[in-house]
This record gives sequence, C-alpha cells and structure tokens, in this order.
Amino acid sequence: FATVARVNLTPVRDLVPAPELITLAAEAGRALLSAGDPAAAMRWYEMARALSTPGYNPDAAKAANELWPLMRLAQPVTVMPDNPLEISVWLAQLPPGDRLKKAPMLLSAMSGLGLATPESEWVNILAEKAVAEPAPMPPAALLHLLLEASQSGQPGQTVLLVLTCLGETGEGLLDPFLLGMTVRALGSAGLRDEANALALDAALLAGI
Repeated sequence: FATVARVNLTPVRDLVPAPELITLAAEAGRALLSAGDPAAAMRWYEMARALSTPGYNPDAAKAANELWPLMRLAQPVTVMPDNPLEISVWLAQLPPGDRLKKAPMLLSAMSGLGLATPESEWVNILAEKAVAEPAPMPPAALLHLLLEASQSGQPGQTVLLVLTCLGETGEGLLDPFLLGMTVRALGSAGLRDEANALALDAALLAGI
C-alpha cells in the first residue's frame, strides 16, 4: 500500500477534498500519510470532521474516526492538541479482537511521543490477553546503548541502534514495548519528525 501510495502521490495530492468525495477521504488520507504528506492528509481529515459535526453523516464520521489515530501520530500537538479523552473514545468503538491488537500499539506509540495516555486504558490492557506473540527482545546491552545515545544527544548513533533493535525485517515494529522505546529514543535525540514517522509506520503496519 505504501509503495503504491508513493508512486501515485501526485494525482492523490492533486485531488481537492470535497463533500462529494467523502467516501474516498479515509483512503486518500491514509495514502497521503503513507507517502509522507501529513499536511495534505490533514485536509481530508478536517473535511471529514467538519461534515460529521453539524449533522450525522455516517460516511464522514467513519472517515474521521479511521483517520484520527493516524493523524494524531503524524501531527505535533501544535496542530492537534493533546486530548487523552479522544483515545478512550476511539478505543471504545473497536471490536474486542481489534482492541486487543491495536490498543497496546497505539498507546505505546503515543506514550513514546510524549503524548498523554489514560491510565485506565493501560489498566485495561493488563486485564486483557494479548493476541500476538511479542518480538524477541534485543540484548540488554543494546537497549542500554540506545538509552545512553538518545539521552546524550547522539542522533546518528541513536538511529543505527533503533534500526538494530527493530530487527532486519522490522519485526520490532509490531512489538508495543520496542515501538514505544525506539520512538521515545528518537524524540530524546532531537529527531522528533523521525519519531512521528516511525510511530505512524508502525500504526499503518498494525492496521490502525
């Protein structure tokens, strides 16, 4: 999906969000985010929110709901204010199976970005059974080096260690703990845009 989105970025970007295209909003926004253009994706999200606010438009409400967590990870708090209540509202509407998979990933990604996450949702995760096996943990020494590099402001070394921790095929992106730790490390090293991009990639990979 990401490859197709990048190849077709120009024609998708040239589409002007309009009410008659609301059924395309979620896919257009997701494609633009996958291709690395959150500003263009934001226009589709804002249109969906605007159309779902005055009255009940099911297509607009569905598009806004699908795009919200991705926009939250892609945008800084200056663009989308931090509101933990929105997390609980979004998680509450997920079917049980989806919640078990997506809640740990979304909360870990948001926490790694320094966003506020409801304590009650972490407690709920403890009470629920995970649906996927965690990825193998990197050696403790590697995690220690990552922590040291990020906190001492060494961006190059931090990136190399993040890639090593995530594994050759990026399997660590599907592990909530590794995701949260690597996103937080990039942010601590001053790589805020890269931290947002990594969190967004993991969310897309997890089907959020």
